[in-house]
Amino acid sequence: MPVSVSLEGQPYSADWPDSPDFTARLKVVAGEEGAEFGFRVDPTYWGVDGVSGLVFRDGQAALDGPGQLTSERAGAGGPSAMPGYCARGESLPGFHNELKLPPNASTVVEMPVSLTASPLAGMDSTLRISYYATSHSSLSPVIESPVQVGGKSGVVVRFDTGSVPGYLEASNRKPVILAGSTSPALPNTEILIKATPFIAGNPPPPDRWIRVTTDSEGNFSQKVSFGRSAFWRLVAFPQDDSTYDDEPSCGPTLKSTVDTYLATYSDLNNRTFRSESVQGTKKLIGQKKITLSFSGGKWVDHDGNSSTPNRLIYYLTGNAGCNTIFGQYWLKDGRLVWSRYLGSTEMACPKPVDKWLIRTLRRGVKARLVKGKLVLTGGRGIRITLAAK
Repeated sequence: MPVSVSLEGQPYSADWPDSPDFTARLKVVAGEEGAEFGFRVDPTYWGVDGVSGLVFRDGQAALDGPGQLTSERAGAGGPSAMPGYCARGESLPGFHNELKLPPNASTVVEMPVSLTASPLAGMDSTLRISYYATSHSSLSPVIESPVQVGGKSGVVVRFDTGSVPGYLEASNRKPVILAGSTSPALPNTEILIKATPFIAGNPPPPDRWIRVTTDSEGNFSQKVSFGRSAFWRLVAFPQDDSTYDDEPSCGPTLKSTVDTYLATYSDLNNRTFRSESVQGTKKLIGQKKITLSFSGGKWVDHDGNSSTPNRLIYYLTGNAGCNTIFGQYWLKDGRLVWSRYLGSTEMACPKPVDKWLIRTLRRGVKARLVKGKLVLTGGRGIRITLAAK
């Protein structure tokens, strides 16, 4: 271990966003036996309620003097590898450094450090560097230096999650209340909240943007319903003027559970469903199953005119126990309609079966996903329940 370790060039300062970088100079003095030890920039957390992440990011160190220095990332992943993780500024670990010095030598290690996001009121801005024997057999002394942070400050959007911190839940489209406050208070200000699914079914629902507006004291409250089952990460973007920095705030995890929703192309594409029950017809007596296969998402030239854009085409192949029938289909607002122009195999089968299937889907049916099953409903009491194969 060295006989002396200190920080030169204090006080350090960083301004956001124009001058976030500074260099910490670690002066090391070895004794008669030289020195071999490790050191690192310890994590500095924001120290602000509801804010996760690291204040500083350190880069690869360099020597300004004698010695042998090695630097490598302390590791990858950490909390940032967790699905839906959100942090302000940096979330990855920094560098692990090892230094060897000859007897009675002294050197300076230059460590590049950056402020990772706009400063917050009440934040911890202390730079901490620990050093230790490479065998990790001793305690790690820590050198501290306050960093003067300035520039454009940030805003924290805090969500009121009730009894379970950091977590909200909504079931079967019942509205959940997104409520919270801003610090410092932003009165009468619009906030965009982005809801991103990080655990969901296949295909996942798209991102969703929610607009809320604060009251005269900087608080907000709005009811929101979710139409799909997923775990969502909420991130808030205050739409303030140039007074504050536009760094987003991490919100809670929201779990939505929805048993029934209107089908979309992405729910059906490249999937095959087989009927479990068919109601509303006698045509299928003796026929056990209806099979529907959806494919497409193919861009085609629909009119032979190169100046007009191609059209995205989707296809449906159906079988009710006899011929296989195929053609284009449309799906809008949960209503599925088969094309009038269909192809078919030509097997000798009872024709009423094919005619019933063609007529039903040409007229159009309402398509819903109910607990993972495709349910088609139409006139005259038609209800077809199909499970994915």
